[in-house]
Amino acid sequence: MASFFVLKTISKLLGKALVYLKEKESLAKKEFSSLPTNLKVSMQIFGGKTLLEIYKKDNKLTFSNKKKEEFDEEIKIIFKNKKSASACLLGKFGVRESFCRHDILLSGNINNAIILVRLIEIAQKYLLPRVITKKFLPKTPKEFASIKLYWFVLFGSANKLQSKDNSKNNNKIETEKTKLQKKKEVIEENNKNEEKTSEIEENNIENTENNAENEEKPQNEEVL
Repeated sequence: MASFFVLKTISKLLGKALVYLKEKESLAKKEFSSLPTNLKVSMQIFGGKTLLEIYKKDNKLTFSNKKKEEFDEEIKIIFKNKKSASACLLGKFGVRESFCRHDILLSGNINNAIILVRLIEIAQKYLLPRVITKKFLPKTPKEFASIKLYWFVLFGSANKLQSKDNSKNNNKIETEKTKLQKKKEVIEENNKNEEKTSEIEENNIENTENNAENEEKPQNEEVL
């Protein structure tokens, strides 16, 4: 059975893995976007010892709540004891199996909790070797090598990663806005040109009609 310090460390690494995956892995990104935008998630051992707290604000995951903000939704994953936490986090049992064994209690909206469980399973797919996960996870292809996730979990910065990706997203949005604005300007310019062309055509028709009337008048006078 792992000590509380080891379990807390593993939980923190799991939290960092979720940050990386929700930015880089398509299925995790989709699942993460389905969670409420103002969400607190805590992982605890029954009795009050907290292993991990993460907070989703808009599209960002953080590990601290310095401003003491209130969150609309909260999910609690509560392990029965250190032994059940160790068995789940180290891959002896999957999250779903641990829940069925009553080693885990879930508090909060059940739909959001299920999404969170799927996110944890995606993280376990990348973090744990297949010889362990084959007992509780179906074999599915990885979108990138696990070594990239290991490197980020050990040495990467969650804030920098999300700031960088948010900056990219903002630049992408600005680029799209610029494209739409240019497209709008082109359409407006085309409409103006069409209006001018229409006015010119109307003037030409009017001039043609006037010329025709002027040509008819002398002929009528000669007849008289």
